[in-house]
Amino acid sequence: MSAKAISEQTGKEFLYKHICTSAAVQNRFRYANVKAETDFDQLVKEHPWLLTERLVVKPDQLIKRRGKLGLVGVNLDLSGVREWLKTRLMRETTVGKAKGVLKNFLIEPFVAHKQEEEFYVCIYASREGDYILFHHEGGVDVGDVDAKAKKLLIGVDEKISEDSVKKELLTHVPNDNKAVLASFIVGLFNLYEDLFFTYLEINPLVVTKDGVYVLDMAAKIDATADYLCKAKWGDEAYIADLDAKSGASLKLTLLNPRGRIWTMVAGGGASVVYSDTICDLGGVNELANYGEYSGAPSEQQTYDYAKTILSLMTREKHPDGKVLIIGGSIANFTNVAATFKGIVRAIRDYQVPLKEHEVTIFVRRGGPNYQEGLRVMGEVGKTTGIPLHVFGTETHMTAIVGMALGHRPIPNQPPAAAHTANFLLNSSGSPGTPASSRTASFSDSKAKVEGSPSKKAKAGAPIAKATSLFSKHTKSIVWGMQTRAVQGMLDFDYVCSREEPSVAAMVYPFTGDHKQKYYWGHKEILLPVYKNMSDAMKKHPDVDVLINFASLRSAFDSTMETMQYPQVGGIKPGCFKIGNTGGMLDNILASKLYRPGSVAYVSRSGGMSNELNNIISRTTDGVFEGVAIGGDRYPGSVFTDHVLRYQDTPGVKMIVVLGEIGGTEEYKICQGIKQGRITKPVVSWCIGTCATMFSSEVQFGHAGACANQASETASAKNKALKEAGAFVPKSFDELGEIITSVYDDLVAKGLSCQPKRCLPPLCRWITLGHE
Repeated sequence: MSAKAISEQTGKEFLYKHICTSAAVQNRFRYANVKAETDFDQLVKEHPWLLTERLVVKPDQLIKRRGKLGLVGVNLDLSGVREWLKTRLMRETTVGKAKGVLKNFLIEPFVAHKQEEEFYVCIYASREGDYILFHHEGGVDVGDVDAKAKKLLIGVDEKISEDSVKKELLTHVPNDNKAVLASFIVGLFNLYEDLFFTYLEINPLVVTKDGVYVLDMAAKIDATADYLCKAKWGDEAYIADLDAKSGASLKLTLLNPRGRIWTMVAGGGASVVYSDTICDLGGVNELANYGEYSGAPSEQQTYDYAKTILSLMTREKHPDGKVLIIGGSIANFTNVAATFKGIVRAIRDYQVPLKEHEVTIFVRRGGPNYQEGLRVMGEVGKTTGIPLHVFGTETHMTAIVGMALGHRPIPNQPPAAAHTANFLLNSSGSPGTPASSRTASFSDSKAKVEGSPSKKAKAGAPIAKATSLFSKHTKSIVWGMQTRAVQGMLDFDYVCSREEPSVAAMVYPFTGDHKQKYYWGHKEILLPVYKNMSDAMKKHPDVDVLINFASLRSAFDSTMETMQYPQVGGIKPGCFKIGNTGGMLDNILASKLYRPGSVAYVSRSGGMSNELNNIISRTTDGVFEGVAIGGDRYPGSVFTDHVLRYQDTPGVKMIVVLGEIGGTEEYKICQGIKQGRITKPVVSWCIGTCATMFSSEVQFGHAGACANQASETASAKNKALKEAGAFVPKSFDELGEIITSVYDDLVAKGLSCQPKRCLPPLCRWITLGHE
């Protein structure tokens, strides 16, 4: 699910067109849109009621709390509306801490009513189903509706009824209004389901003797359902246009065009982390944009994206100059060099205005071919004279934010990252294992961590059997012709000393049965490719994992077909990796993923899981197992599924959880800690803390990164986790320090152990050859 915010006008148009209710919905389609180019004479011809009605005017640009901000003109005639617009239309306005231009307004009839005729209703999606919130008092002063409102959960595949609405939601509503409201809410919920809304809020909803009035509305739709809702939404071009108008593009959202801090970040999770860190370090007032590029864009696509950013940031000078943060986590499969070449082209094209605007650029990236990417980025700084500082995986991901904002020094000579060549060959010439990044042992004296990270489980707490998703004997079938991902899995298998490849076969329904060539170390091998799943399952009864690369249109059918067979059900160092997880071979080796450590993690973000591999390998004895559940609103598994497995797995000594704004799964971890079900130390951080500082709607890179209520904000979840007893840093910037501190305490107490030193086969072969 990808939740896309839509304009109020669009949301109301959908409602007026498609709602089915016995309640008399008033003022249907009575709205007029005003922009800078609007001809009011023509507008009056199209909407003659503008001359006869009292009016309300407000900006329609996804701005929160317009009423409290004084951005609603009420009970005006048309001349009053035009006078009100003179001081606002196409004028720069400060909303919260951000500045922007108001250029899209909505005019509607004014509805005279009493306070007691105002109500609040909201429907939003959750993993369990859809919640309806209702409060018998609405309006700008409704307050904390999460705490006040009545709630009704409509489970997946359940039907709503007027009786259940009356019983659960309308207990404080006057009897005269119950039937009308029940019918409207049922109709609204059915509309919400039929048009694939993910969020729909009306405040206030006014009910008078004449009928129902929808005064203010906020809505989001599931953008991935466009091929299902084309007839009701309009065609795909129309939806794309709506997204552009709403400012909710996943690519770029302008927050403050005059700000001095600009970002160009790769990855949905990483883009949120960088925005969080900028805000944490006091840069929220100067943060100009939120945006991200992902999905292995081409050099040309990245060039076009970078050119847009550079054009925007060089339109107005800032007295303190500007900074551009080009960041990202360690990529799984994106060719960093190719994308950076696109950015380098754009920098060369804009070198004159960049120098005129005194722009300093900070770069941090890792992933496939990143050394070449950093090299060409460094060269463009030297040849253009633009101050440009380049860092790789040896530098903490968000360290460049502190450098850019003047909170930490810029090192003259960054330490060399461990890439494939210098990782495999010992500089000392010794045939032994390359030096670990850690020097800790049981004899070392360690600083004590606050709290007690190693508590005994409470008596009577439920004990689950330790489970493991993967082992050295795990066998998989890959659905889809993903040759690069499969080769990456085979490379991982080889350096982990597996006896056989973890991929038994591939299924690709668009060709006949055949063999596909791959490499096992230096040898060529052939893997079978089948046209249908049934043949693959019959010929490979030892398979217990399906890795599905199907598109959204065929993922459901292919998964359901596979589940008819009894065999089928991250990365586990030394055992198994799924597809592109863990990145390329150099990152597998640098992060020591060829053998298990004692720290297990679960993350929302796939890209950020690679960053966790890097952090954990540098601060502890390494990763025991890591799972990225995905940034979807409803991932296939949840945090507690894996945290409880880790709790019951003896080899895991501590747990790291990287959560995110949106959803409430982190509260189940809190509950587990409080009840004594989770006793191993948990280090946790939820990204997206910057969202509460933005005054307008921002859709982050992940579909699930959206808070529908106060309890779903990252700040609220971080606070709850800390109160429950988890180790919570002050920001992502400090995550590595907290992990180090907790791990060192475990070592000092003898509760963790260093893994057996070992080289992967490739390392052993090269070391002996070098000797």
